[in-house]
Amino acid sequence: MKTYLSNLFSDFLLSFWKHYVLWSFIFITYFCALYAFLFYQIHGSLFYVDTDCYTRALRIVDWLQNFEWQEKIFPYSNYPDGFILHFTRINDVIWLILSLPFMTIFSLKDAVFYGGFFFSPFFLFLTIISLLWGIKPFLNSTKNNAKLFLAIFAISFTFCCKLSHTFDFYRPDHHSFMCFIFTFSLSALLRSYNKQNIKELFWAGILTGIGLWVSSAPEGLYVAFIFLLILCVDCIFRKQNTILPLFYSLGLFYATTAAWLINPPYGGYATLDNARLSVIHVLLTSLILLSFAILYFGHFKSKIKKTAILSISAVSSVLFMLCIFGSDKLFAQIYDEPVLKYFVPYINEMKGMLAINVFLLPTIIIGIFIFALLPFKNSYSLSMFLLYCMTAPLSVAVVRFYQYYLVVWLFLYSFGLILLFNNKDADDKHKLLAFIYLVWPIFYLTAFDYNPVKLYIPQVHGVILTDTFRGPELIWERNANTVSSPYHTNVKGIQDNHIMWFTSDENQLKEFLRKRKVKYIHLPEMVNSEYYVNPEDNLDKLYGKVITGKNIYPWMTKTDERTYLVNYNKF
Repeated sequence: MKTYLSNLFSDFLLSFWKHYVLWSFIFITYFCALYAFLFYQIHGSLFYVDTDCYTRALRIVDWLQNFEWQEKIFPYSNYPDGFILHFTRINDVIWLILSLPFMTIFSLKDAVFYGGFFFSPFFLFLTIISLLWGIKPFLNSTKNNAKLFLAIFAISFTFCCKLSHTFDFYRPDHHSFMCFIFTFSLSALLRSYNKQNIKELFWAGILTGIGLWVSSAPEGLYVAFIFLLILCVDCIFRKQNTILPLFYSLGLFYATTAAWLINPPYGGYATLDNARLSVIHVLLTSLILLSFAILYFGHFKSKIKKTAILSISAVSSVLFMLCIFGSDKLFAQIYDEPVLKYFVPYINEMKGMLAINVFLLPTIIIGIFIFALLPFKNSYSLSMFLLYCMTAPLSVAVVRFYQYYLVVWLFLYSFGLILLFNNKDADDKHKLLAFIYLVWPIFYLTAFDYNPVKLYIPQVHGVILTDTFRGPELIWERNANTVSSPYHTNVKGIQDNHIMWFTSDENQLKEFLRKRKVKYIHLPEMVNSEYYVNPEDNLDKLYGKVITGKNIYPWMTKTDERTYLVNYNKF
């Protein structure tokens, strides 16, 4: 029996090695289905945990109902004026494709809602497959390496699910898409070092260009900058490598230009926007392509000449763009003052990672020292070190960038496994360092604790004054309109929303309520105490009244939990 089970496991390993895409798809699908079932059993319903998800779903419903591909004013918030969303159509298209099977069973809105639960698991699958695809050239097809390959899959899946809520099925957002793009590009880069496979790097450039379409600021530009910098460093220190950045930048330019032509920003092709894919990004990628073309066709060999050409090209490109667009447009501030004051400090994604995981910083420091001592002699060592140094500090500073550090760490973890179990040339000292590097992060597997909570949704309709971060869910669930919503382009809505909640002047409050045609006032039970400070001591302000239920204005009639109807006839 023992021999039979051993042979069965060995056959499975070899099967997984040969058909890892199929096995990964089966396992991830099964896991996500089980997770969704347990989630429903615990909470009694399925729901999204990120406000952006509801807005993205609403965009798709509007698109299908009106058959309007062009970007338009988002009318449901900053009522009655609306505002321009910074989202793009590429997410809508993929979400729609995943929703199509449900459209034969459910209504349009329900089909889009259920389709959203497949968005992040779909990119979880693609991300892990991309990682395994990048690692595979460093292994062979022996049975021992099949075990190692399965171990890398298990580690990757565990850490992707545990340490990054990027891939949770109840959070369909662009972050999972960007994580896949980053992982595929890194895998293509590593594979290109083994064999000068320009086709794979070209497709990595295509995907990075799509990343600019998904989120040009900041993630898309961040990913593009990382790989362009690595390719620059690599082509300086390697004699025959100038073709790799050329083809990567060619793919980047093609995809960026195509995306801009397919899905121009609101206002048309001439719109200048550094926070959304526009003509600025098209010109930028074209100048990058031109710079690498000069480097390649000039047949420059020495490090000094290549460094000089790249430096001159970079400076010339910046000066050229400044002459075309001007500094005001090129370096325009993404966040206006009201957004910086009333919105950005309270976004969880923009907070430092140490507030969530105190083990991250020592892990990064230990990783740098151990990684510097490991005997990486292959051509990818410098690139991996640069990646580590560029992703680790930013992940400490801003939570939303943690996923990129996680991907780099998973690659390094995989190389550590290879060094420990599959490298006969490594001495005991290096194997010990690899073992420490592999064991240490296990301690912070338990550091993340995240419990999704379904907030109570009041029976309201019309225009609602509510918390900025609560708006999209109320719009989706109640077909309502709100004053504010959690997007930096909704400057006026965020500012007026803050004034209404925090003013002590009843006449000013009435004026804003009339202007916005507010019908209901509502604050959810769970609000940010850093924003709504000491409500018991601020009963002169609207938020203090609603949270405590004390000193309520006579023209406010309670209708639901923390919900009040505005009676204009009592003004």
